[in-house]
Amino acid sequence: MKTKILLIAMVVLLAGTPLFLGYSTTTHQSSNRIRWKEIGDIASTTVSVTPAVGARDYSTMIALDDTKTVEWVLPSDAGNVELRFRMPTDEDDAVIEIFLARGATYQNGSREDSFVKAFILTLKAGSQTGPDSDQFIDTVTETQDYWSAGTVVGSSTNRIGLYKIAVDGYSEMIIIATTIDAQPLTIDAAWYSE
Repeated sequence: MKTKILLIAMVVLLAGTPLFLGYSTTTHQSSNRIRWKEIGDIASTTVSVTPAVGARDYSTMIALDDTKTVEWVLPSDAGNVELRFRMPTDEDDAVIEIFLARGATYQNGSREDSFVKAFILTLKAGSQTGPDSDQFIDTVTETQDYWSAGTVVGSSTNRIGLYKIAVDGYSEMIIIATTIDAQPLTIDAAWYSE
């Protein structure tokens, strides 16, 4: 009986020693990181005209021609989004505009919301082959960042140029091409919550 009590006391003492000495077990949580997802393509070489300021309401923007736009509802856990782009051949060019909205209506649901023009990017395809025998865009040039929320990442000859956006609560994205050499311009996205 004494041996049993002594053994139990030793187990309790050994189990509690790390806590007594100030050590604790660290639990690492990983951010929700998503693999690349193809969110759509601009399948027309007939370019879009930048929507007029008075025509950026939600219903007008959503009604834009599907072959000239990519519409994407962002995942609710997306705090940051990375975009990468693909075109048919090396040296293909495009100029795109990215519009964001927080949703179709105001929070109370009584009024229609609008999209804001957030970014203008110039894209040039490189020679790294993508998953559909297309070419990754290697050069991403930020022509306009209206809120300092975008960052060009890895833009250089024969690399995969990315564009990272801190979406800060925006939930929908529309991308249009105002200049495009060849179609399709395919857009991939990845996102994470940090």
